[in-house]
Amino acid sequence: NDEASVIKPANEFQLDKPEYFAPATQFISITPDTQFSNDFKYIALTLYQDIIRFHSGDKDPAALIDIDLARIKFIEQNSILPGKADIYLEALNDLQSGFSEHPHSADIAYEIASAWVGIGENYTSQQPESHKMALKTAKDICDKSISAYPGTRGAGNCAILLRRIEERSVSLTVNYANIPDQPIPGLLSFKNITTAWFRIIPYDPAEDRRLNQKERGESIITDYLEKSPLKEWSLAIPDQGDYRSHKAEVQIPALPKGYYIILVADNAEFSIQNNSVAFTSFWVTDISY
Repeated sequence: NDEASVIKPANEFQLDKPEYFAPATQFISITPDTQFSNDFKYIALTLYQDIIRFHSGDKDPAALIDIDLARIKFIEQNSILPGKADIYLEALNDLQSGFSEHPHSADIAYEIASAWVGIGENYTSQQPESHKMALKTAKDICDKSISAYPGTRGAGNCAILLRRIEERSVSLTVNYANIPDQPIPGLLSFKNITTAWFRIIPYDPAEDRRLNQKERGESIITDYLEKSPLKEWSLAIPDQGDYRSHKAEVQIPALPKGYYIILVADNAEFSIQNNSVAFTSFWVTDISY
């Protein structure tokens, strides 16, 4: 906790050197500038050095792994180095390679996978092409760690992260007012699905308003699913294999005037349990909104 550093001097200690990410044997030999000896980050850095030195000779490296992992994470969180994400990953990989046969390496694997998840979830086309498959990289790391060290804390954390990576989702955005008897454009958002299923249900708008005032979430969907659909179809979605969220334009069949609910799901039965089902409402009308 760096609350002690809320009142900061004009010149504060900066974690601005890549050697702060260096392997433990190199890190403990660094001599920080003592003019900043009262700075929180300086104190934390030297404490990490002292504790790492203390555990360097341990027969069981578990404590050394824990403290060095904490040190690397602290440096990443407080460093002002440009491109620190790549340096952070390199430091984690170096730490894991030194203890790959120890069960605590699962903790390191979890942090490496988490870093790749962050890269993957924030990927844009302006970033390196290799980052496009970052979530797949994270999944592979988690799978390997869970298999190698089942029952460990790191494997448990990897399992939780894996569920996040593999989670399926689907939703649909449609204009609230649409022209009668013409195909209706929609925007489909999806993750980790290869088919989307659709149902269109004519609905009384006043009843829908009362339903949404009284019920929430699954109860509303359950009510919609009890109605007979006017149209239903499915759409095959190319598997990108990257575990990322995607968007695609879709065409909804032309409809006569009226008020409608459209449901979209990741399964043909529109089952809610452990699945993704979403809905939205819209009008087909000559009146502009």
